[in-house]
Amino acid sequence: MTLKINFSKIKEKILWLMTTFMYVSCYIFSTYSWGKYVLVMTALIILFFGIILNQTSLSILKINVFHIIQLLFAIFCLFSSVWSLSSATSLSRTFTMLQLLVFFSIFMIYFMKFDSIDQLLSI
Repeated sequence: MTLKINFSKIKEKILWLMTTFMYVSCYIFSTYSWGKYVLVMTALIILFFGIILNQTSLSILKINVFHIIQLLFAIFCLFSSVWSLSSATSLSRTFTMLQLLVFFSIFMIYFMKFDSIDQLLSI
């Protein structure tokens, strides 16, 4: 009996697991001061496996409409701290928008290879 190991499938399953962990950790670890390090490490692992699975470099990530709109909204949140009642909350939302921009840009490296959204929804 021979055991055939499909390393590509294993890497994909690890990537799915890390993506799920990333979504969950955004809520669980957001109140802890060390939570941002967990998110960054998870994002770097996803980036690493995304590059390995696509067998490409970071040049696959191209700026598109999503990046422009997300960045403009983050800038709006930053400027809204001038007139808001709680500028600390506005600055916190600015950081959140920039964080989402970075994380979803990392996800795009891997998920751009699929033809439909069905693969992403199956997480």
